Amino acid sequence: MPRLNVKELMEREAKAQARKDEWRSIYEDCYEFALPQRNLYSGNYEGKVAGKAKMSRVFDSTAIHATQRFANRLQAGLFPPYKSWCRLEPGSQINEQDKVQVQEIFDKYSDQLFETLRQTNFDLAMGEFLLDMAVGTGVMMITAGDESTPVRFTPIAQYLVAIEEGANGVVENVYRKLRVKAECVQREFPGAQMTVELAEAIERRPDQELDLFDAVVYDQDTGRYHYHVVWPSKKQELVYREMRSSPFVVSRYMKVAGEVYGRGPLTTAIADIKTLNKTLELVLKNASLSIAGVYTAAAVDAEARRDACSAAAAQTCARAEDRSSQLAEQHEKHLETVEAHKLEIAALRVSTKSARDANDATGIEEIIGGRHDHLQ
Repeated sequence: MPRLNVKELMEREAKAQARKDEWRSIYEDCYEFALPQRNLYSGNYEGKVAGKAKMSRVFDSTAIHATQRFANRLQAGLFPPYKSWCRLEPGSQINEQDKVQVQEIFDKYSDQLFETLRQTNFDLAMGEFLLDMAVGTGVMMITAGDESTPVRFTPIAQYLVAIEEGANGVVENVYRKLRVKAECVQREFPGAQMTVELAEAIERRPDQELDLFDAVVYDQDTGRYHYHVVWPSKKQELVYREMRSSPFVVSRYMKVAGEVYGRGPLTTAIADIKTLNKTLELVLKNASLSIAGVYTAAAVDAEARRDACSAAAAQTCARAEDRSSQLAEQHEKHLETVEAHKLEIAALRVSTKSARDANDATGIEEIIGGRHDHLQ
């Protein structure tokens, strides 16, 4: 098969992603309720929001803890950290008299293997790889390292990978989404082609993240693999290499005939997980209602509110007018009483002129004064 150009790579990657989208609903539920911290669905990757809360709909953590225990037990049984978990041994085709010598050579290689693994992140990467295996499909990328890290193991989140099968159901082609800062492209991919657009991106915004994808495509004619790194927005190929083996290791927990992606324990248990989560959500809501209660307020439109205010104001004005009328009547009665008392005082004063002696006159004046004080 000849080397694919950028257009052909983008078309094949799009087809592989479309085929993978058929699994989106079941995988998205598994990651949301059992592996929320590794969930890149629901816009967590496209939105470019690091640190986003991913457990807003999770009310029960039973599935989360169970999945972690599943991965830990699987790792402890197959790849126990800091232990030599495998040994190379001579096969039946080796002569009996040579097996001892061959075994010694194999033991040296095994020791060198585990000494190298202990200098890498293999144990940590394998734990994350097995978490994805609980959903159904795990992907590990193995690349050459440097002096401090001889080999790099990179567990790839299942959301980022689309795969294609070849003959006999073997995964041959892998497509991976990735984001790389412009200034790090040549460091991460030595020998990357420095295009005009890439040079401008490095000069203007070196910290800008570029959306790329890399692809490993198997060549059936030569038996080798073609490795490409493509910048889809610019339709440019930044890296091309030929490899004897694929850097991607794809493992599927259980594979059904006719399907490309795997089905893990979580795909079987997801219905029970969602039921338990919903049950606990309803229990918590019921407890909240029992504590706080439910209160409702009648909805009143603006016009009705204005009518109610006008009626209340009219009633207040009517009461004020009635009160004012009552006070006016009381005031008029009081004036009439005062006028009557004034006439009575005047009559008494006239009568004092006919008094003969001073004592009687004084007594009359005292009477008049007392009456006047009473009226005041």
